Amino acid sequence: MKMYLVGGAVRNHLLGIPNGKDFDFAVEAESYDHMVHSLVAEQGLVVWQERPEYVTVRGHMVLPEGYFGGMLGLRHLTHHHEVEHTIDADFTLCRAEAMYHDNRHPSQVTPTDILTDLSRRDFTINAIAVAEDGTITDPYDGQGDIARKLLRTVGDPIQRFTEDPLRMFRAIRFAVKYR
Repeated sequence: MKMYLVGGAVRNHLLGIPNGKDFDFAVEAESYDHMVHSLVAEQGLVVWQERPEYVTVRGHMVLPEGYFGGMLGLRHLTHHHEVEHTIDADFTLCRAEAMYHDNRHPSQVTPTDILTDLSRRDFTINAIAVAEDGTITDPYDGQGDIARKLLRTVGDPIQRFTEDPLRMFRAIRFAVKYR
């Protein structure tokens, strides 16, 4: 199993914006059940919400300082006089999607790798992944688009906006917020 920090936390870090509490991880695993089992048994995730229909689990986990290239901005909690670095986050299985039945949610998902997962994302600035060791995967030049203050979809804009029309509102929000 491999975990990657993705989405807003990576984008905000690259923009120099402090991260809040919105952390998302894409997880390469053979199945949703395998992902959840590995996160709980091997990573110590304390689960407070499971959404198997979206292959997502939400929970709390302790991570060593410096993981994911130091992009987490970890907060400190004291427990039994020891300082722990904690993260509250969503963990979603890396997936390929087929058809959006309600123009919002995919009708079918299958486990896949991080590159395929990034290919289904809305904008290049959100299609950047950071591995636990800090290695950045940026197949659509999202870092370059951040530097150029350019907002581009991953792939065909008509397809991206047809899959999920709310992406058009996100584009407006990003254009206003990050100009």
